[in-house]
Amino acid sequence: MKRATLILSTFLISIVPAFAKTFSDISEVNPYFNATYYLSQKGIINGYADGTFKPYNEINRAELLKVLLEGAQIEVSTPQTHCFPDVPYNEWYSGYVCTAKSLGFIEGYPDGNFRPAQKINKVEAIKILGEIYTKMTIDEDDL
Repeated sequence: MKRATLILSTFLISIVPAFAKTFSDISEVNPYFNATYYLSQKGIINGYADGTFKPYNEINRAELLKVLLEGAQIEVSTPQTHCFPDVPYNEWYSGYVCTAKSLGFIEGYPDGNFRPAQKINKVEAIKILGEIYTKMTIDEDDL
């Protein structure tokens, strides 16, 4: 029985990569292949509908929130209303933005907008990452 289990396990491990999602614009020799492959398998990143990842594109505010919230395994709610005037409740990113706002990770700009399509700068990204890390650390301490 152990031998059969070992053979089956070896077979399954060997075929998993055949079903793994890869991106057409990141080959196995690309220095970012392993990271994108791992994040894709975890469902943290999906890439674009055409099968690309566009690894050298800048990231916008909404995309960063998706990566950070998925990576932190934070449950994302489906909003029924706008949480910011420029975040329609039915866009792919609205759940990420509204969840981040409700958890206090983001506040938006003084004019009340979030600007989801705007490229994010380092300071903004670090601030959001710090907020998420702090919440995760506090939650783990409460366990």
